[in-house]
Amino acid sequence: MQLKDEMKEKMVWKRAYTLVILLNILYILVFYYIMITNA
Repeated sequence: MQLKDEMKEKMVWKRAYTLVILLNILYILVFYYIMITNA
């Protein structure tokens, strides 16, 4: 029972971490796009 809850917590953490990475990549791409179009 305890192991299952631990797995669930890890899954949620992993999903949140992936979301943060994706948002960072998106932010960088948008930043580069703005820099290129304004140059």
